[in-house]
Amino acid sequence: MRLYQHIKAEYFCTECKRGRTLIQPCISRLDWIVLACAGLPVAIVMLLRNESLSWWYCILAVYAGELLALYAAGFISSFIFLFDLRELREIHKCSECGGRMVLAGRHFDPAGDADPHYSDFVILGVFLLLNAAFWIIYARGGFGA
Repeated sequence: MRLYQHIKAEYFCTECKRGRTLIQPCISRLDWIVLACAGLPVAIVMLLRNESLSWWYCILAVYAGELLALYAAGFISSFIFLFDLRELREIHKCSECGGRMVLAGRHFDPAGDADPHYSDFVILGVFLLLNAAFWIIYARGGFGA
């Protein structure tokens, strides 16, 4: 089972025909697994503390919040990736001959990728930090606890 999914932009040099691939992460199976594992303790705590909530509403609300946290992690990570100029350096000029690089196309493999990209782990790290911040605020009596 391939856990990672990416959008790949292919560039090539107009002079020497050298290729370059720029990888951007998408929501993948690994993200869904981490989202389910992070949401399970929150759902259990909410069910135990609030007897008036029905179980389906609690689970639905928690996983909607976890999905929003995952999207927020992706948004926050995009600011972190602004400072990463390694990938953008070779898009405009070829590193070998100095020729102009041209976009050849973008593609997405629905089956997924076998190899992770570092951006997958940055987004998951920010997501776990957001969940840790939630638990710290909740333990200190925030959110009406």
